[in-house]
Amino acid sequence: MFSGEVGARLVQHASAPNRERTRPFPELTERETEILAHIAAGRSNRDIAVSLFLAEKTVRNNVAMILAKLHLRDRAAAVAAARDHGLGAGR
Repeated sequence: MFSGEVGARLVQHASAPNRERTRPFPELTERETEILAHIAAGRSNRDIAVSLFLAEKTVRNNVAMILAKLHLRDRAAAVAAARDHGLGAGR
């Protein structure tokens, strides 16, 4: 048996959400995840750039990194993977 304080801390720790587990693609940065959600919503690189106040080339570079990190062949595969993980809906 655990003391009241230790038991309470164990329950608190066990019931706290694990941030890495809740992120759909932990290998991506927050910005890359944001861009992936825009891609999954069907937005073009230009539209993403305007909406995030980035250069279009920056968005293209991020898309390339997303594809590389997730071992995906093309943008269509990225859309499918993102939507499978709940990104892009309702954007």
